[in-house]
Amino acid sequence: MKYWLPVDMYQGGYEHITLHLLYSRFIYKFLYDIGVVPTSEPYKKRRSHGIVLGPDGRKMSKSLGNVISPDEIVAKYGADTLRLYEMFMGPFDQMNAWSEESLEGCFRFLGRLYRLFQSKIGTKSNPELSIKLNQTIKKVSNNLEDLKFNTAVAFLMELANAWNDDGDLSSEEAEKLTRLISPFAPHLAEEVWVNILKKEFSVTNQPWPEYDKSLGENEKVTVVIQVNGKVRSQIILDKEAVLDKENTIKLAQKDTKVLIWLKEKHLKDTIFVPGRLINFVVE
Repeated sequence: MKYWLPVDMYQGGYEHITLHLLYSRFIYKFLYDIGVVPTSEPYKKRRSHGIVLGPDGRKMSKSLGNVISPDEIVAKYGADTLRLYEMFMGPFDQMNAWSEESLEGCFRFLGRLYRLFQSKIGTKSNPELSIKLNQTIKKVSNNLEDLKFNTAVAFLMELANAWNDDGDLSSEEAEKLTRLISPFAPHLAEEVWVNILKKEFSVTNQPWPEYDKSLGENEKVTVVIQVNGKVRSQIILDKEAVLDKENTIKLAQKDTKVLIWLKEKHLKDTIFVPGRLINFVVE
């Protein structure tokens, strides 16, 4: 018990909170008071997960006969698809509904990702793609710590779209991405690691990819340009450049899509939100 306790995190369903707390913490505190357990708390964190609704909109339950068999899903789509979809279907702590359509979307995403590994690894990466990968490493790492699995998967999907559109990844950065997707799709990651990247088994023995702050400094920020509260255009600037109010406003005023709405108008006010938006108030 001295070795294992306190447990790092204890997961439980919302429906069983009372009993979970009774036997996991209340009784444990009594055991600590009488001196037979070594720590004052049984676990450092406790998190509750939501329930899954079946295709009929009711809670998945054996008694209702609306449970989806994991074996059938794995036989049809593979274990990685099921694993990925369960993380992607919605916020971990909320009620989520089963969707065959979304499940198929995850299956297609994994197929597309595998084809990218087969066809779009080059000698060096597109610089913009390197920055995107670096941003994704940071976002996914933070999301995993916060149990925000659905948004982590969404960021990986965004990266795959960028990879498809913006050129190649180098072998080194493809290795980073393989390590990044391993918790979500371990079988695909291992297949890529051994058979495509020709690395020694297993990817799960590798360190987690680290966020490169030097690349992060070059992150691009999209500034929305509004005229009287309506979006008329947007500009993309370096992260540091968007803090320069005067220069950012000048660039926004020169935007051809914005000029149309400013021409022959009296500028009453300019609302500037650093790194987010500029709103020209005219009459």
